[in-house]
Amino acid sequence: MLFLGSLILFVRRKTVCPALQVIGAGCLTVVVLTHVAEALHLFPRMGWGLSDSAGHYLNLVGAILGLLLFPVGYFGQLLSPTSRTETLSPCGMVELTSDLARRRSLLVAALAVLLLAGCFPAVPSFSKPGVSEEEYERDRYVCMRESRARIVVGGEEATTLHGERQREANRLFEACMTARGYRRSE
Repeated sequence: MLFLGSLILFVRRKTVCPALQVIGAGCLTVVVLTHVAEALHLFPRMGWGLSDSAGHYLNLVGAILGLLLFPVGYFGQLLSPTSRTETLSPCGMVELTSDLARRRSLLVAALAVLLLAGCFPAVPSFSKPGVSEEEYERDRYVCMRESRARIVVGGEEATTLHGERQREANRLFEACMTARGYRRSE
């Protein structure tokens, strides 16, 4: 839906901002498709759910580009002085959207982004005196793999965890890091 709307806007206007929206929406579509492929176990060689796999980087790059390009295109178009949106009034007459309405919609969009950002849980970090960054990352990776290996779904190791399974994996991860001498730091 987002991609289709961006594509229609680009076909009508053919400027840089709608092009950025189309590319960003396309990248977000790739993210959705990678999750569908992971859930359905399509293309297993992509290594869905593994941290250093092609599937992981495809998903990561798609998310980063999508979350950067789509808003830049949207806000660029919204704030451009030549961008005027025509709307149909209740009387059937065409009106041009005022700057006040444009600023209001910008404010609503910014507030929506801030509210959504608050929905993501904080990632716990751990510390241990005298440990190098490389050793910390290695211990973290081992604990991550061990916590997921203990969660088995349908006879296979789970690659994507949700709800109760994710909470259990988080508990196992924290226990592993604590057993290795790390302390949780906020």
